[in-house]
Amino acid sequence: MERKMRGLAARGTLVFGLALLSACGGNGTWAVTVYGEEFIEDGIAAEEFVDGWAVSFSTFDVRLGAVVGRDATGQELARLDDMTTYDLTISSEGAGQDVGEREVPAGMLASLDYDIGEGEGCALHVVGDATKAGDEKTFDWCLTRQTTYQACETTAEVPVDARGESQVTVHADHLFYDDLVSEEPHVAFDLIAEADTDADGAITETELRALSIVDEARYQVGSADVEDLWTFIEAQSQTVGHIDGEGHCDTN
Repeated sequence: MERKMRGLAARGTLVFGLALLSACGGNGTWAVTVYGEEFIEDGIAAEEFVDGWAVSFSTFDVRLGAVVGRDATGQELARLDDMTTYDLTISSEGAGQDVGEREVPAGMLASLDYDIGEGEGCALHVVGDATKAGDEKTFDWCLTRQTTYQACETTAEVPVDARGESQVTVHADHLFYDDLVSEEPHVAFDLIAEADTDADGAITETELRALSIVDEARYQVGSADVEDLWTFIEAQSQTVGHIDGEGHCDTN
């Protein structure tokens, strides 16, 4: 069952093993939130782009699937299975949107896994506009690739009689990275804007699929089978997930 969240009080159903965390005496509350940071809530300013564009979002839906907590050996100790779509443009004043919470034995959580895009439909539904020097382009993209983020470097600690939190953090600027393999890609929009070949101001999937990146000096893909700009953006969509802000995850 999928629910479209338009508020910050959504709760999933967390199913825990008997020993969620390394017990250190007493219980605490482990909470999970999802957050798109200022880039989604407030937009990506022109100074973030190498080519001077600015992007704002009217919708940034993320379909969050299973969230799994693991101990230091990799054993599954906690699982959230309730699939929910969150619109991360909704202002949370830095707190993120609630996914779920539960009383658990106090201690450290070793790692976290989660899915984005499990099932059918959009994994990410991104609607917005880009502006530069009086030029405006709009986009409405349904990105469907499912990604499992694994071994996420969580910093969550559940204190006794207090609240510890794990945050699924989504980095929207990755959609506009101009390299799949570089550790220091640029955030860019010029090539995406060029895809609007009918000059109607709307950049569509069809137009992006028609734009080859094979001869581009930037937009390198390494060994990935990626030849057009839409497939490139889809590949970048699988890198947006982090944990606790900048914590990295392996992807599958």
